[in-house]
Amino acid sequence: MFPRTLLKLLIVIQSVSLIFMLAPSLQASRTRRYNTLELARLAERIVVARLIGAEARLEPRSRLVFTYNTFELSEVIKGRSPGQIFVLRLVGGAVGTRIVQVEGMPRFTASEEVILFLGPDNEDGYPTVYGLSEGVYRIRKDINDDPVVVTPITGLAVTTSAIKSGRAQLAGPEPRLRDVVRAIKRALR
Repeated sequence: MFPRTLLKLLIVIQSVSLIFMLAPSLQASRTRRYNTLELARLAERIVVARLIGAEARLEPRSRLVFTYNTFELSEVIKGRSPGQIFVLRLVGGAVGTRIVQVEGMPRFTASEEVILFLGPDNEDGYPTVYGLSEGVYRIRKDINDDPVVVTPITGLAVTTSAIKSGRAQLAGPEPRLRDVVRAIKRALR
C-alpha cells in the first residue's frame, strides 16, 4: 500500500511542479492575448519553417512527456537563425499509455508550414515559442497554390498584392505569406 500511495504523491508533486514551471507562460497567454504587432516586437526571433518530424519521449529525469518537433527553416524574419534544421521541445504528447496535454501548448501536423514567434532558448538550449500557441501562425496553400496565413493577423496593416506574373489572382480572406512577412519587417523598422 505504501508504494502505491508514494507513487500517487510523486505524480501530484510532479504535476504541481509542471504547473509552476509553465505558470508565467500560461498566465501570459490566458490573461492577455497578443496581437501580431505585439508578438513581432516581443519575440526574439521570427521564422517561417516546415515541420519535418515529431517524436514524443518520456524524459527519465522528470518523468514528463515531451514532443520533439523538428523543423526545416524557410526564412528568418527577425533575429538570428535557430539553424537550418532546429527542434522545439514542447511539454505534451503520448508515449505508450501515458498521455500529457497542456492547455495552450502548440501542436503541429505533419509537413505543416508555420510562422514561429520565438522567445529565448530554454535551459536545455531549445527555442521557446512566445505566447505558446499564440506564437504559431498557420500557413496553407490557396487555390492558386500560393502560401497564405490562416491565423488572423491583428494590429498590423497587411497590404496584399492582387497580381502575380501578369495574371489576376482570386482574392481570398487570408493574406499571402509574402505580404505578412513584408508587413512584419516594415513594422519592425
